[in-house]
Amino acid sequence: MNSEQRINGSLLGGAYGDSLGAAVEFKSSDQIKQEYGSRGISQHEPVFGRAGNVTDDTQMTMATAEGLADVPPGMIDNRQLVRDCLWRAYRRWYKSQAFIDNRRAPGNTCMASLKQDVAGSRQQPLNWSAGCGGIMRVHPVGLALADRDLAWQTGVDSAALTHGHENAQIPAGFLSVLVSDLAFGLDFDQAFASAYRYLDKQPQADETIAALDRAASADTQADSFELIDGLGGGGWLGHDALAIATYAIRRAGADPLESVRLAVNHGGDSDSTGAIAGAIVGTIHGPKPFETDLEKQGVEIEHRRALGRLALDLVKIRD
Repeated sequence: MNSEQRINGSLLGGAYGDSLGAAVEFKSSDQIKQEYGSRGISQHEPVFGRAGNVTDDTQMTMATAEGLADVPPGMIDNRQLVRDCLWRAYRRWYKSQAFIDNRRAPGNTCMASLKQDVAGSRQQPLNWSAGCGGIMRVHPVGLALADRDLAWQTGVDSAALTHGHENAQIPAGFLSVLVSDLAFGLDFDQAFASAYRYLDKQPQADETIAALDRAASADTQADSFELIDGLGGGGWLGHDALAIATYAIRRAGADPLESVRLAVNHGGDSDSTGAIAGAIVGTIHGPKPFETDLEKQGVEIEHRRALGRLALDLVKIRD
């Protein structure tokens, strides 16, 4: 599988998980079981008017890719320039929310931060939010950047534009390195170990490390609803969302669709945990599993063509 297929798969997988999880976000595990059975939701249901529509998670993921594509050729290692391009792309997304058809339950922290004229940074945070809005949109960074150090720094910088807490920023850096290595063709365990090494260098990574360690040691035979509900606090925070997604992938093994199904079926931020899991397994398996399943369902993911075009933009940056 080449890099274009992996990048395309990651963007489609993230949108697939986002759309699947959107139908059950805010529902409790008991409600999900009552409506969809003991395994939970596994087929796309209408959200925002039709099955296959996405939320702010995919909208902001596309903004991340657009911001990276705006960086002039040969300048991707200029951190300030990249931050500026990402900030402008996120601000464009923010302004698009003035139109009711574009509003897909945008996160309060992102909206409040992007309303301001100044971007946040690790040194000058806008708030103290640890929400998952910093990680759910960041995987294009790992897709575009083959250099691990640069992927880490850019992932953290991206999250810090809107989220001031280390539990939002550090998981974003981790996911960026993880996806970057997966795009090289490393398997999940290899890429996970590579990204994990960066955590030891961070003085404020204790809670992210603890969350990932809990996920890695969690029982893969236990009731998944109960375990995930206890594992990651609903995935509302960055480190918790990352823990849920990585647990779902380990439990599902080689099945990308099962990874996403597990990641969305819990009482919490199901679209974000689904988007993160989908982005990871999409980088591993490419777009085919998702395309095949969507064809069987008769569902078209919103913005599919635009996602394909953005994949080509990210390939150019990576190459």
